Amino acid sequence: MEMEQKKGRTYLLEIGVEEMPAALIPAKEAELKTLVETFLTKERLTFTKIKVYSTPRRLAVLVEGLADKQDDLVEVLRGPRKKVALAPDGTWTQAAKGFAASRGLDLKALYFEGEGDDAVLTGRRKTPGGTVDEVLLSIPEATLGALAFPKTMRWGTEKTRFIRPIRYLVSLLDDTVIPIRYAGLVASRVTEGHRFLGGRMELSHAEAYEASLRAQYVIADRKVRKETIVRQIEDLARLHEALVPIDPDLLEEVTDLVEWPTAFWGTFDEQFLLLPRDVLMLTMKIHQRYFYVEDESGALLPFFVGVRNGDTHQLATVVRGNEKVLSARLSDARFFYEEDLKGTVDDYVMKLQSLTFHARLGSMLDKTARLVELSGLLADRLKLDLALKKNLQRAAHIAKFDLVTHMVYEFPELEGTMGEVYARALGEDLAVATAVREHTYPRGTGGPLPSTRLGALLSLIDKVDTLVSFFAIGEIPSGSEDPYALRRALNGVIQLLDIYRLPLSFQYLFFHAYHILARQQKEAELIPLEDVVEKLWTFVAPRLVGHLEQKGLPYDLAQALVYRPSLTVGEMVARGNALKRLYDASPERYRRLVQALIRSIRLAEKSVKSPFKTHVHMDRREAWVNDVMRRVEMDGEVGMLSWDNVALDESLLKEPQEQVLLLAVKNLLNNRPVSASEQDEDVKAGEDAQEQALDKAAQDALLALEGLVQPIEQFFDAILVMSEDRALREARLMLLSLIAFLAYSFADFEAIVLDG
Repeated sequence: MEMEQKKGRTYLLEIGVEEMPAALIPAKEAELKTLVETFLTKERLTFTKIKVYSTPRRLAVLVEGLADKQDDLVEVLRGPRKKVALAPDGTWTQAAKGFAASRGLDLKALYFEGEGDDAVLTGRRKTPGGTVDEVLLSIPEATLGALAFPKTMRWGTEKTRFIRPIRYLVSLLDDTVIPIRYAGLVASRVTEGHRFLGGRMELSHAEAYEASLRAQYVIADRKVRKETIVRQIEDLARLHEALVPIDPDLLEEVTDLVEWPTAFWGTFDEQFLLLPRDVLMLTMKIHQRYFYVEDESGALLPFFVGVRNGDTHQLATVVRGNEKVLSARLSDARFFYEEDLKGTVDDYVMKLQSLTFHARLGSMLDKTARLVELSGLLADRLKLDLALKKNLQRAAHIAKFDLVTHMVYEFPELEGTMGEVYARALGEDLAVATAVREHTYPRGTGGPLPSTRLGALLSLIDKVDTLVSFFAIGEIPSGSEDPYALRRALNGVIQLLDIYRLPLSFQYLFFHAYHILARQQKEAELIPLEDVVEKLWTFVAPRLVGHLEQKGLPYDLAQALVYRPSLTVGEMVARGNALKRLYDASPERYRRLVQALIRSIRLAEKSVKSPFKTHVHMDRREAWVNDVMRRVEMDGEVGMLSWDNVALDESLLKEPQEQVLLLAVKNLLNNRPVSASEQDEDVKAGEDAQEQALDKAAQDALLALEGLVQPIEQFFDAILVMSEDRALREARLMLLSLIAFLAYSFADFEAIVLDG
């Protein structure tokens, strides 16, 4: 409800608390702004601008251009129809009088909307708006009380729950206190400055808030505070003729840890530069919230930049203290590193037996065994040469070994990274060592993907095992709860299958991962395969649709492609792109194709003999289960259908249009373009060759379907499908069922929405 108007009033609401977790502050600042805006809009109080402030010890909102009073509320109230409201002599009936009395309306001001006896008795009721002072008294519960936190606490005898104990409230309308009440406190004009450099002070006016706090060593504007930190770091870098990469996540955290930032330059012993780069960087970032320093070549230098919550007073003492702490941290890291190098990779692998993956899924060594078995299956499926297969299985065998090292125990974020460092140092093949690091990629949305095919395959295997294992014991994400990061794992699987154009379907991966788990964990009470894949499909489908939308496909096309688990992600993308190209080139051709196929599919439902009926027309989740259970015996290969195994009495189809359509369908069945996932010779090709093969296969298949459009249209123009002759009717429906099968082999055309 922000709008331009005269200056109006200025209102300040501040809540002072004990130090809040830094990670929550940006979201709570934005949430408070939304809540205040919603409250004012609902209460019909116009304003021109809302500005929010936050520090570790406060959240505040400043509303500018606030109206003196609410807009008047004008309600249009409707009562009985004219034939009920008026008596035959034109006087008001009791119904009309009752309506007016119950709504507080004057009968003389009522009127009818509409014409004739059905016109509705109508009146307008105007409620004068209240003053801004009165309305603001109810703002605490609607705003502060509506802030959502993952965890809250109580303090003293107060029953109100909040992220941290609330110490004071400020509520000022211009220079007047609005005595709101919340959490056992009554608001005043007294705020607090910096915990050590400032003190309590009275605000003379709401507009003086930001300047008054600055005088007490508090930069309340989060954006200004962040810019101050960046400027100070850049000044130090120039002064010391070095580079300080500003980690955006660390910058956000530090911004919300301080109220009066002062950056400082520190140093550490050069001998620590012998430690792996990631160890140094994470020690500084995670434990100390320091920014590391580089030279122009990108090499780390023995310096760091920290940010204190205070001024320059006694800064040299502060620097020395921070240097001592960092030196101790790095000494610990060096000890861990040197101790870890005393073991062997295979020794660490055996120690995984003592590390539980999950109580119902065995140890990390059990998971390692599953990864090795699945890697062998994938290597054979992809026809990897013996050397590559050997490397993949070795990488799977040692992928998790760094989890039992001292370094990764201290720095869990270094999983994979230290695996590569130690694997290289302990004599593993370089490609295997790289795969050990890259199997943890991508670690989040937008994170880097593996740079090698070996790393991509190992990452895929690990994530698939994790997904299937947890679904098999019923540990399925719900709402915002995802303790095992299964959404992240699935997003990684989708990206890997797509980017690397791996000719592997979800059906193949999930089926084999499940049976490897079932053979290994015989004592575990696993959910049956049918139920697991149904729940997996419910989990997979919407994320696949979202992925295809990100690739530029409209929502309906994405839905039409996410229908069959035996397709690869690459095939879904290629077929979606082929359909999109057809639409872009000729919307009319696109419309005719979709209409012809959908009409055939829907009529085919009426066939009582079609073997494709349940394959084409069923709930999507049921289709997933059916598809998996029907095809697994073929080890993931897509079954072929030809004219030789179709039970259709051709002699009944005598009309010219029937003959033309029959011939077209027969030719297409016997010469159906082979999908890329069925072409064994392509599985070893690189990503570019895979993509070209997928695009060509999709384009050929779509052109083949287009060849059916005119015969289908002519068939429907001339032929009455639902003939009274039962045998003839069934033969025609069987013909349409074959078309439904061919259409379904490409996409779920019924999911496509046509314009108009």
